[in-house]
Amino acid sequence: MIHTRILFALALWGVCCVPATAQTSGSSLLWKISGKGAKSSYLMGTIHVIPQEDFFLPAGLETAVKKSKQLVLEIPLDNSNLASLLSAMTGMLLPADKPLNKLLSESQFTDLQRFMKDSIATAIPMYERIKPIYLAQQLSLSHCVSGKTVSYETWLSGEFRKQKKKTLGLETVKEQMTILDSIPLESQVSYLMEIVNNPAEACLQLDSMFMLYRNQDTDALMAFTQKQDEMNAMQETLLDTRNQKWIPEIEAFIRDEKTLIAVGAGHLSGEKGVIQLLRNAGYRVEPVF
Repeated sequence: MIHTRILFALALWGVCCVPATAQTSGSSLLWKISGKGAKSSYLMGTIHVIPQEDFFLPAGLETAVKKSKQLVLEIPLDNSNLASLLSAMTGMLLPADKPLNKLLSESQFTDLQRFMKDSIATAIPMYERIKPIYLAQQLSLSHCVSGKTVSYETWLSGEFRKQKKKTLGLETVKEQMTILDSIPLESQVSYLMEIVNNPAEACLQLDSMFMLYRNQDTDALMAFTQKQDEMNAMQETLLDTRNQKWIPEIEAFIRDEKTLIAVGAGHLSGEKGVIQLLRNAGYRVEPVF
């Protein structure tokens, strides 16, 4: 299930992974940033979607929320960003002249129709224009997770909103959509068809990822997503470049205010991960247990 691992890794990073050989020296989802003139701040690794029954607050997170004056996410989730979110939805669509029934082979499209009818009781017409990578994510969650799902980003945004604190972003919705569009349609089709053809294995992989996140086992999470060459090939575009770009922005935020930065857990570890890059820049980054 090579492509399925890549697909599920999106939930950990917003987009990618890190080398399994590079470790963060501490299994924790929450890290404290200090030194070099920074106001006491925090860095959290999130998973962008998780079953409601698996949702938990890592040790120290509620304190971090109370102490922080602003929240920084990959993209801000607030009403001011609604227009860009709605605009970006068009980026999820295939060209009008190339819907799924033309992008997939005849047999693939037949298998997809059967899966949607038998497994999630949903007809395909409403999804015919959706790009395969977004459809694959939706199908895997609909098939594998029976109850509600929640988002750490949504929870954090809500807590900061209650406390009348601002939420900011490291990148725009359009930038994230462009990153996902860098994944070739042929690869997206492969991700989709692995879900369709082997849903039981896909569900096992998804359950494994949720378990590793609950255990806050960041190194194992990285190993989970770093078992195939295709991921290594995508890493520079989907992970390394973004992490490097974020560092001066994070520095500006933490010099200005006590800040909680929350990004996909896959962005934290590794020699080119956010933790190490901040340490290289002269900051102390320590796990919170």
